[in-house]
Amino acid sequence: MAADFRIASEHARFGEVWIKLGCVPALGGIYLLPRIIGLAKATELILTGELIDAKEALRIGLNRGLESNLWAELESTVEAQLQCFATKDFTSSPLPLTLPSPPHPALSPSGGRG
Repeated sequence: MAADFRIASEHARFGEVWIKLGCVPALGGIYLLPRIIGLAKATELILTGELIDAKEALRIGLNRGLESNLWAELESTVEAQLQCFATKDFTSSPLPLTLPSPPHPALSPSGGRG
């Protein structure tokens, strides 16, 4: 759930099944799920341990798309993102993208020993 893009195969299933294992929901599901799909549906999934299919996940907003050929779509999406980053000008970034000069003595090749 902690992903920038959530795209699922048509055959995917989703669920917070911790309750069926006798465990407290973990791994961010209890925090992130209500923020993604709303408190009522998240509570239902967390407390019942119910699995939902990819179409239901799409309907409630858990994923943003369904792909029958997920790997081909993923490859083209990643390629498009890489092209976008490759052509972006990062020199005007408000944060420095290089190490400070000169580096801290402990980070120098001699380890700060002269």
